[in-house]
Amino acid sequence: MDSTVLKTVVTKVKDGMSAITVTPVRLISRLEPGKEYPSPGSFILRSVESAGEVIESADVIVITSKIVSILEGRCYELSQIRPSLRARLLGKLFGEQSSKVELILREGRISAVFPYKSVLKNKGIRKRMQEVSVDPSKSEKDIASFRNVFMIRKYGVYLDEAGIDASNLPKGWVSLLPKDPCESAEKIRQEIELLTGKKAAVIITDTIASVGKTGSLDVSIGFSGIDPLSREHARTDLFGKPKSGGMDIVVDSIAAFAGTAMGGFDECSPICIVR
Repeated sequence: MDSTVLKTVVTKVKDGMSAITVTPVRLISRLEPGKEYPSPGSFILRSVESAGEVIESADVIVITSKIVSILEGRCYELSQIRPSLRARLLGKLFGEQSSKVELILREGRISAVFPYKSVLKNKGIRKRMQEVSVDPSKSEKDIASFRNVFMIRKYGVYLDEAGIDASNLPKGWVSLLPKDPCESAEKIRQEIELLTGKKAAVIITDTIASVGKTGSLDVSIGFSGIDPLSREHARTDLFGKPKSGGMDIVVDSIAAFAGTAMGGFDECSPICIVR
């Protein structure tokens, strides 16, 4: 794996050049499923250029999985999905739309079913959600719609509903995560390098719940051109003792702060340049 970007960043930090810039790239218009778009790499490069930005060598291009899914045709209308008998039975048992359960089953083995509806009966949890809401009445309505959540382990993380998501899509549509996010990231990275001559890295992100805490964060589900880990186990600390650690998940750290800059509502900035 080409880890050029990570090595460059680490060298700069050690040399005292520790400034990092995070630049979200706003699209001219939103993406919609079913429409024709250029290849993912070409689309991302055009979007960056349209926003008046440029890609430099050693940049990290962070991209949400949602736009990769749209560009790769991984979106479906639930009304067009024919659920299997198993999907219909599970849907009836757990109060979930059978067509959605069918897509979840196609994505992988169900590891667990989380009883969201029961958990959200806790007054403390409901109060906490209300406190962070921009519209408590809408929050209450949203909370009331929660039932049970199917958990799938994929890409090294536990994904709610296998990562299937209806946000930022027309009504009735859902997106599935890219089939192989690392392969998608590699293709995007190679295309950008071919078109620009710049050696940048690519990270594809998804949003997951933070276990044991209120809230969520973006993590990496695919990457290319960057070593995902810092490899400094047993490096000495301030007192010369070898430190247990030094295996930070760099790609997740980058995904988290890039996700904060990009936003997940109507910002329409699903691409971020980290330099």
